Amino acid sequence: MEFVTKDAKRKWETFAEQAENDCKAGSSSSAVKHCRMETMLQECACTVDSAVQQWKKSHAAVNDLSRKQVAEVEALVRTAIENNEQHEVEVASSRAVAEEDTTNSSKDIAQGVENLLEKAQKSSSRVVSMVEAHFAELQKLQESHSTQATGINMHADKSFQTSYKDYEPTGETPVRSEPNVPSKGSIESLRAMPMETLMNEFRENHPYESESSKESKLSQIPRLPLATIN
Repeated sequence: MEFVTKDAKRKWETFAEQAENDCKAGSSSSAVKHCRMETMLQECACTVDSAVQQWKKSHAAVNDLSRKQVAEVEALVRTAIENNEQHEVEVASSRAVAEEDTTNSSKDIAQGVENLLEKAQKSSSRVVSMVEAHFAELQKLQESHSTQATGINMHADKSFQTSYKDYEPTGETPVRSEPNVPSKGSIESLRAMPMETLMNEFRENHPYESESSKESKLSQIPRLPLATIN
């Protein structure tokens, strides 16, 4: 019994000593871990403080940058709006000037066309009146020519059939006839004027007409052939 008691006491002392050693070791380990935890907690607090400071600095920098960018964007937008307004004013002014120029040009063109039409009508009326006058002169010339040709034919018939006919023997002594010979002046009066003189006289009577228009108008007027007159 005493042996069991001693053995139990020894085991209990060994266990107690083991427990005390373990408790001391655990206490030391807990103290070390607590120290490490406090150190890490202080490091975390420092890191958090540094992060907070960094965040505040970053936030302030971002705010400053945002304010600067907003101010720059507002300035750019304001400048763009002013430029657009100025461009609108310039475009409106240019459009008004262009419309006014177009209106004036259209009026000038219309007035020019009206003036040209009026001048063309006046020129046409003058040309028509001149053509009518020339046609009347040509008709008079044709009538005068026909009258003179008829007179010439009559004088020729009278001359060749009465005054200068061939002698026919009748067995009687012919009576001396005195031929009515026209004078040199009357013969010269029947001679036609040279063509150049007639053309110069025509130009003097009609100075405002060109030679080409005269020839074209004379060629357009119908005239009878001279064979039917002569």
